[in-house]
Amino acid sequence: MTNSDGWKSKEAANHYISLADVLIPYRNEILDIIATLAADNYRPGTKIIDLGCGNGELTERILKKNSQPQIIMVDYSQVMLEECKKRFSALKNISLICHDLNKGLPKTIFSEGYSVAVSCFVLHHVDIPKRLPLCSSIRQLLLNDGLFINGDRFIEETPKISDWAFDRWMNWMVQSVRQNMAKEVTFQEIKKKQLELDKKQGDMPGTMSQMREDLKQAGFKGVFTLWKSYVHGIMAALR
Repeated sequence: MTNSDGWKSKEAANHYISLADVLIPYRNEILDIIATLAADNYRPGTKIIDLGCGNGELTERILKKNSQPQIIMVDYSQVMLEECKKRFSALKNISLICHDLNKGLPKTIFSEGYSVAVSCFVLHHVDIPKRLPLCSSIRQLLLNDGLFINGDRFIEETPKISDWAFDRWMNWMVQSVRQNMAKEVTFQEIKKKQLELDKKQGDMPGTMSQMREDLKQAGFKGVFTLWKSYVHGIMAALR
């Protein structure tokens, strides 16, 4: 992924793990919506794939709602996958794969039958020209009427509204840091750090309409917006 070497470092992984709830508004709600929909649409005898699984929080929530699925977890960061190994060390229904989604999907997984594919805060790290081919590959993975659920960061259709939504997020972050970390930071400090982090980690959020078009071009027969707030949203697509 563009500038994604930052995600390989232990520092970047630990920063995300420790501060994600402080820096991402409604993160728990987003994870819970995706996990609930995934668990409710899992079909016995099939699998779930978690693309860009991070340290495994989404998979853990799915398993709390439905302990049956075998889940394939894919992530670019070996550090994150080590965290997954610790989290799921007692489970036999978890498989881990280290892979860069900019290279498509791992060829070894296509012989499996998946009823659900999930991703959360991931696809905005994938190079823009590679998102449509990736969506096509995700569709190929799924069984008929299988579901792809994607929670991610998005921008708005016009720069004016996109900048407004981003600044609203920065204002929320200022309050969140103050309340959760007892630390005083200014709007400009937070915004500068976020923009630097975006550049370092190769963040390239697109619009929800662009995501919808990619999913439709990939052949999904239904695309739905499930949730949206500020710069984050959840979309689902039916194979």
